[in-house]
Amino acid sequence: MSPVTSTVTIPTEYILNYLQQYESRNYKIGELLRSRENTVSYKIDANFRGDPYPGALAALDYLLCREGKTYEERRNNLVLLWGRLEIDHENKTIKVSNSKNISIDHFFAAVKKSEDKNLLTKDFNELSNEMISRYYMQVRYGSTYSKVKHIRIYSYFADAIIFPDGAVWRDG
Repeated sequence: MSPVTSTVTIPTEYILNYLQQYESRNYKIGELLRSRENTVSYKIDANFRGDPYPGALAALDYLLCREGKTYEERRNNLVLLWGRLEIDHENKTIKVSNSKNISIDHFFAAVKKSEDKNLLTKDFNELSNEMISRYYMQVRYGSTYSKVKHIRIYSYFADAIIFPDGAVWRDG
């Protein structure tokens, strides 16, 4: 089946209303999500993992969202949603439920596990010669290249990743 069959397009207002629970007096969600009228939500009601979802997310970006060369040049937001999605039209929001015991903690655990590949915490004398150029790449670009593939791809393509118990999103 095409990954398109696992998507639903909803007004971005619904996503913003859902994410509003993470705003505070000192923080409001930025303009990137707000700049697009609609959001494509890729719904995954399965255990948190990599393949086949990273490739499908990239395909959905190009098929349903992208207008230009980068994620900033989209006509629609792209949200990765782990769990079951219920659209609440009356309150203009969404509800996310859990049938597979999926948690944002799974995402954070995968990110933490990747950090053992982060060379930025090492001293020069701890680096082997083949690590030196990678160290400098991480200095320049952050730890992007030390993340496992699915975390790197999810973070690159998704404007937000929503779990039943938490969410992360891109502000700019």
